[in-house]
Amino acid sequence: MERIPGIMWYRIFLPELLPEQSRVLYLDADTLVVDSLLPLWDSDLGDCVIGAVTNVLEPQHRQRPAQLGLSDSSGYFNSGVLLMNLDLMRKEDSTRQIVEHAARHGHHLLWPDQDALNVVFAGKRHPLHPRWNCMNSLFHFPYSRDVYGEVQLREAVAAPAILHFEGPGHAKPWHFENRHPFRRQYYRHMRGTGWPMPRPVGLSAIAVLRRLVPAPVRGLLRQMRHLFQTVTSGGGHKSMDAAKTPVLPERLTEDPRQNRENHR
Repeated sequence: MERIPGIMWYRIFLPELLPEQSRVLYLDADTLVVDSLLPLWDSDLGDCVIGAVTNVLEPQHRQRPAQLGLSDSSGYFNSGVLLMNLDLMRKEDSTRQIVEHAARHGHHLLWPDQDALNVVFAGKRHPLHPRWNCMNSLFHFPYSRDVYGEVQLREAVAAPAILHFEGPGHAKPWHFENRHPFRRQYYRHMRGTGWPMPRPVGLSAIAVLRRLVPAPVRGLLRQMRHLFQTVTSGGGHKSMDAAKTPVLPERLTEDPRQNRENHR
């Protein structure tokens, strides 16, 4: 539990911190909004407590939902973007349930806050279109199509509304070795804040040399790594299909709104 900073738990206290609000949209700090959020805000959650996007799990973590006691493996969601029904959370005393679960099972939680949220909100989550939490995994994990389907995957990567740069250091847009197709969007927004442009993290002579490796070669090495992970995790022959590169839109620009027009 110590590896997760306390600030990561603040979201679960929003029903108490915002007593006058009935709904709130929570975003992780490593997200970037690139389109209007009004359609998301107006989403009908029905009787669900939250709206969230399904998480793409790497082969070695595909058993995580079952380990948490979740009956539906496709129901495991990412907690980086949450549309929260605060009224219903208060009614169901969700904050207390999450705190108690984390306290009892903290040593078993791989991603403490996210695991606890998934357990408490099992069956109470409204699945959102992946464009509302367009994670790095949609661009880099070939098996994302198995989670979202071909159509939704294409729509999300062509016209994301919220980019989520989840993952370790090199997955962040401010890292020198980051290869995200919308990386320049981050710097464009950064220049508009008035804050000084930071020196890229991870900048070194070795990093510069690695960057000279052609993109097709990097892509092939990435596919081989994912295939190895899938096979060694017991994925069987199905992993051969998962090793295919995701079918991304042919006309992918740095403007998500233009991509949406191109994709229609």
